[in-house]
Amino acid sequence: MSNRDELKKFINENVIFRANPEKQYNENYIGGAVPNNIGVHHGRPWQVFMRRLTHNIDMMDIVGDIMYEEFMKPYADHYHYGTPFQMVGLETGSLSIITHLQWTLKISAVLDVNAFTVRKERKSYGLFNYVEGIPTKDKIVLIDDFVNTGNALRFLNHVIKTELDEPEVVGAWCILKTDRPETADVKSIFTLDEFDLEYDPDIYWEPV
Repeated sequence: MSNRDELKKFINENVIFRANPEKQYNENYIGGAVPNNIGVHHGRPWQVFMRRLTHNIDMMDIVGDIMYEEFMKPYADHYHYGTPFQMVGLETGSLSIITHLQWTLKISAVLDVNAFTVRKERKSYGLFNYVEGIPTKDKIVLIDDFVNTGNALRFLNHVIKTELDEPEVVGAWCILKTDRPETADVKSIFTLDEFDLEYDPDIYWEPV
């Protein structure tokens, strides 16, 4: 089994939750995205739990290798010729990915690539900051785990524009994305339409 197939199998069996259409769910428990306790659908009958992937060291090693081969090599080559870049993402969804990509670039291309994260809300004490880390003026690649509507990437662009000295955003990478027009420019390992989202009792699991 190839790395890509192994990663896809893990996502299919461990990351995508499909609601059992014959089971009633408590709306507070499942967040209202699948049938609630009176059997009414609120939105989609599935959810994506990416932390089950990004907190798995073996799967993240595979993610780093695939992203390096498919996304990062041109940036790494340009870096050697004096065009450095840095990575940034929302801290909740991107931190473990960024850490693995930094390590992959260190091992595969001998590059020390800067990175920083953005908070969802401005800190309410201390520096009252959005940004965690030390941004530079280098070009930026946005990082996320799952890009659905693109709202997180738009928020990142907004913070970069308003809080920093407007470094240029040159790309966006993620593990999984939906096939929407607003995510067309995002490079992803997989798109959601590569997976069967119908309930399957053979791979069914409950969130914890």
